[in-house]
Amino acid sequence: MRPSSHAALIPVINSLLAVGLVSLPGMMTGQILAGVSPLVAARYQIMVMCMLFAAAGLSVILFLWREQAHEFREE
Repeated sequence: MRPSSHAALIPVINSLLAVGLVSLPGMMTGQILAGVSPLVAARYQIMVMCMLFAAAGLSVILFLWREQAHEFREE
């Protein structure tokens, strides 16, 4: 179960590594153009990326938990 959870989170982790280096996310860019401090905009963007990572992690955990429970059920 552990290797499959690591493999499922690879795309999310890769997107976390690329934020700010390769592209500026839309919300952060919009806030900077609106006149908000870049540090505040970066904080909001970090929070959004953490929420996306947490949502992906929870969905992987729930899926694997449900799949494991289904595997041991008799049919």
